[in-house]
Amino acid sequence: MSKRKNPNQVAAVVSAMWILFSLVSELVKHLRKLGCSTIEIGENFYALAQDEGQDALKQIARIIADTGQKARSIYSVAIDCTMSLADMIALGQYDLINPDITAEHFPVEGKEKTNVAMRLFHFDKIMTTTEVQAEMDKEGWKSASIWHLLFFGAKYPKLQKQFPIIALGSVWRDLVAYLSWFDIPCERRLRLDGVGLDWDD
Repeated sequence: MSKRKNPNQVAAVVSAMWILFSLVSELVKHLRKLGCSTIEIGENFYALAQDEGQDALKQIARIIADTGQKARSIYSVAIDCTMSLADMIALGQYDLINPDITAEHFPVEGKEKTNVAMRLFHFDKIMTTTEVQAEMDKEGWKSASIWHLLFFGAKYPKLQKQFPIIALGSVWRDLVAYLSWFDIPCERRLRLDGVGLDWDD
């Protein structure tokens, strides 16, 4: 007697098969643009499945993993610049706030309400602020301002427990705001640090 499948499992299998089919279809489309015939496309896929195709498969796997990591690091955040900086800070319910984070030192620009995509960059090595900004520029991203940081922290409060989150786009006296976590006592913190310092991994 066969075991009855959970509908969620069936949906997951169908979804995975559809994704795989879509990826193969897109690959075939790009191979055709490169001038490959139907026979050559089949031969290319066959070559990938052989021993000589292992290096290429490793490179493809790395590209897929890197693309997935970037996608998982992108977050949607609603921004409301009609709010005062104090109200933005209050949304995050932080346990400790640097007293120098004020509207006088960090004035909010504009009065728009909008949804923005924000990406967290992890470099896994010590880098200067200049190096970090250069890497973000290469990929078409600009540094977040303090109000981006505050709305991000309010919507995703648990993320700062995993790593500090820094907004390099608002500077006061060579200081930028960042979110951090302190274990003892357990505190979510909104702090300032120097842009001239190196950022750890």
